[in-house]
Amino acid sequence: MRFPCRLFCAALLVLHATPLLAQGARVSGTVVDTEGKAIRGATVTMEHPDTGQSVTTASDARGRFFMLGLRPGQWEFTIAAPGYMPVAGKGVLRVGTTANPLHAIMRVRGPLLGSLGGVQVRDLQADLTSADTLLGQQRWDEAIALYRSILEKAPVLTYAHLQIGAAYRGKGDLSAAIGAYNTLLKAEPANAKARIGVAAATIAQGDRSAAREMLTAATAEGHGDREILFALGEMSFEDGNLDDAIAWYRRASEADGSWGKPLYKLGVSTAKKGDTQAAREFLTQALTVDPTSAEATLAKTTMDQMNR
Repeated sequence: MRFPCRLFCAALLVLHATPLLAQGARVSGTVVDTEGKAIRGATVTMEHPDTGQSVTTASDARGRFFMLGLRPGQWEFTIAAPGYMPVAGKGVLRVGTTANPLHAIMRVRGPLLGSLGGVQVRDLQADLTSADTLLGQQRWDEAIALYRSILEKAPVLTYAHLQIGAAYRGKGDLSAAIGAYNTLLKAEPANAKARIGVAAATIAQGDRSAAREMLTAATAEGHGDREILFALGEMSFEDGNLDDAIAWYRRASEADGSWGKPLYKLGVSTAKKGDTQAAREFLTQALTVDPTSAEATLAKTTMDQMNR
């Protein structure tokens, strides 16, 4: 589904209508610059044209933002940050199990620097939206071809490498998926999502231990950011090794104290071990440090269930 920018839009963004929780629609996204660096303090405003409802939030240190309790239907949005060209557009929010993602790549005011110079941003936005739509429709080969075309025009959009890897995984070509992720890792050795992608493809190939070794090695090499630490926690949790899972979740939380996801999983893991006091403490922390996240909603639900 496509959500065009207004004429003054000067960024790349993708907003997909994805199902959300029945009690209301949610939006989750990130705001980054053309080099992929997070933009902190960007103002994100959603407005419902019929009811006049307006919701505003700001991106955190990692460029993330989250909104919940929005009524389903068409909304208009604007994203603004000092020194950057504004973003504006519209899209339909729906209700289901996950948040509607809204990801924006903003460019600085004035002449555009870097590898996007001379490229029509609105054309790239349209191509990127179309490619993501093809991926969602499982039209793997068409999506791959369009992502490669995007990379030829704007190599800085490393997001496309990740999507190519996802498309290859979707069509079952795991070796090609690993190749796509490794292409990105050659340029960005610390890219956690690419490393996790390699690990996921390796698991699909039937070698879970090798995947674990890859991610563990990344932590020893200094590339163990919060996403990799959390992924290792998830692997241990799925294997039923709660002690190891707790250890990895703790490290992920220590890497980013404002991230509610590992705190929520620490609450779930300690609850499974029968330590309800520790579980309540972790769940409370998840609610405190990341109150607008999906994990905060899950933490509250879990605590309510524990209180029954």
